[in-house]
This record gives sequence, C-alpha cells and structure tokens, in this order.
Amino acid sequence: MVNRKRRTTVSLDPLLLEQARAFGEQHGISVSSLIEEGLRTRLDGPPVAPPDLEALIDGRIRRLFPELLEIYLASPCGAELLERAIIIELKPPLSPEERDDEEVIETR
Repeated sequence: MVNRKRRTTVSLDPLLLEQARAFGEQHGISVSSLIEEGLRTRLDGPPVAPPDLEALIDGRIRRLFPELLEIYLASPCGAELLERAIIIELKPPLSPEERDDEEVIETR
C-alpha cells in the first residue's frame, strides 16, 4: 500500500510554532517534518541507540587476550618474538646522536 500524506490543520502555540520554524531553518527541516517526527517518536517510542561498539570490542579483546597470548607463545617463534618485543620496549629511548649512529650502522 502506498504511503499517502494528507494535509491537515493543527493548532499550535504561536511561540512553539516560531521556535519550530527557527529550528527547522537552522537544521534544514520543515515544520511539517518536525511534527511528523515528533508524532512518530511519541507513538513508536524513541529510536533505539546503536550499541557502544568501542566498549563491546574492548570487552571482547579483554576476554580473548589471555587465550590469544597462550596460542602465540605456543607457536614456534612466539616466545622469542615476545622476548624481543619486551626488550625493545624496555630499552631507554635513544638520544639524537645514538639514533644517527644506529642509522649509519644499518646502512653499512
């Protein structure tokens, strides 16, 4: 069935109508659409907010991380790679002179 719209007359408080017009102009929406959206919200209930995906992902990572770490460490090079990563992470940052020396060593 085709959704047909019907023109109707509605009595509104003049101040409310003026506020609705100003809001509509600022947001590019007609007063008619504002009234329709308001009626739909009132009759159908407010729209359901999407889930907080960031919190959901963080929760899943926290739950799965221990298992993933065990699988990684059980792999042939997992423990060695983890040890290297820890050593690199715990090393103090290089000074600018040390960084220059390191680049020279790598290019030889």
